[in-house]
Formats: sequence, structure tokens, C-alpha cells
Amino acid sequence: MEILRSIKELKSKLILTDGSIGLVPTMGSLHKGHLSLLDYARKENEILVASLFVNPKQFSPQEDFQNYPRDVQKDISIFSDSSVDFVFIPDEDQIYPKNFSTYINNHFEGETFEGEFRDSHFEGVLTVVAKLINIVNPKRIYFGEKDAQQLFLVKKMVSDLNFDVIIRSVETIRESNGLACSSRNSYLSREDFIGAGNIYKSLLKVSTSWKEGENNFSILKKSFLKNLENMDGMVIQYAEILDPNTFKSIDSINEIKEAIFIVAVIFKGIRLIDNITLD
Repeated sequence: MEILRSIKELKSKLILTDGSIGLVPTMGSLHKGHLSLLDYARKENEILVASLFVNPKQFSPQEDFQNYPRDVQKDISIFSDSSVDFVFIPDEDQIYPKNFSTYINNHFEGETFEGEFRDSHFEGVLTVVAKLINIVNPKRIYFGEKDAQQLFLVKKMVSDLNFDVIIRSVETIRESNGLACSSRNSYLSREDFIGAGNIYKSLLKVSTSWKEGENNFSILKKSFLKNLENMDGMVIQYAEILDPNTFKSIDSINEIKEAIFIVAVIFKGIRLIDNITLD
């Protein structure tokens, strides 16, 4: 495994390689969800590249950029154990050099839900993903399904801008209590971590009701809210049922084959997101 810190250095290495390249972009603080991405990518590609870059452009001023969990040496060890070929760990000025001023924006689907609560978040995400695709030139790039809106927008960008790359989505990996794996889970105390498991339990109850024939979306959403609203320290930012192909809210199933229920909460001061498919 080689650790590379400059774009020029990485490109010079990759140009000498043969075979398909898989890219797993990360912000470090690796967990089981990242391991799943790395495992899928390792199986599908001759060359595996992982990036580790805490992207400042996707944090709004009130968010936790300075305190975001970082443990580079531990992450490097995990990359090595996952048989990564090249780890790209750039400094900020490699990605955003002096006078950088070009960003990718989605003023439609990117300004709802996560975009409503996280100013300029997706502008930062799409810009850095576009840059990584252009730097690495992978055949495939891997994202977790937990960040459903991010996944949708990256797919939209790749389609709209004719990027020659395959997007691979990987199923959400969960803790033993159902909580979706996230680097920010480390902020939770043990007691709060256990309580946060109720988010997924509430989604499962909605899924069960759906499978049993309840297709009134208003009732399904109220059921989810009822399960969580009395929890101490729980603030629900949104809970919406969407068409996964358009990421727009829907009131009934109509002619689409599946829906996705997305949620964002702040629990004990920690922001958590999750989703479940209703098919």
C-alpha cells in the first residue's frame, strides 16, 4: 500500500497501473460501513484507491469541522488491512488551491431536506466528488445508502455532466442496535447510543405497517413521529416519504414501484440520518 499526498504524485502512480480502478472516498474516522465499501470495491477492481480528506466545503459554519473525529494512523491501518493499493491523503490546498472559485451546485433536489438544514453542504460534496473522479479516473466509485440524498445527487451529477464512471451503492451497515454506522456515532455516550437505536426501530415499524397493507403515507409518517417524539433530547428535523427516482415527496404510491422514507434527527445534540426502502 502506498500513501500519496499530492495529485501529481497520485496521477503518476495510477498512469502506470493496469486494470480497472475502484475509488472509495472517505473523510476518515473509518467504521464498519467504510469496511463494507472497501470490501465491495476490492472484489470488483484490480486497483483500489481510497481517499481520506475531511472536506471543509461541505461543513456549514455552525457544524463540527474542527471537532470532526480524526484518527489518521488508525485509518491507515484499516486501509492496509483492507488491501487498499493507494491511499490519497491530500492537504486542503491540494484540493482547493489559492483562488479556487468553481463549484458544482444542484439548485433543485440539493436544496431540500439535507440541503435545507446544511447550507452549501451538497455544493461541497458534489465539488469534491467531481474533483476526485477527475483526479483518480476510476471505473467505479462507491457510496453507502445511508446518505440517500447524497447518493441521489452524485448519480444525478454523473448523469447530467456525462462523467464516465459507474456509481456503486452499498447497503447501510448497522450497529447491533440498528443504528446506522456513522463517524458521528462516536459523539454519543453509551446510554445515548442505546437510545439512538430507536430511530431504526421506528423505521422498521413503518416498514412492517407498509408490508401489512398500510399505504396511507400520512399515517405512516405519524406512526414514526409518535415512536420518537416523547424521547428526551430528540428533535426531528424531517421525516418524508419520497420517490427514489426523483427525490420528491409523494403522498401515495400511485404508479411507482417503491418509495424511500428518509429521516433526520438531532438526538442529544448529535445529528443523525437514516432511511428505509418501502417496496
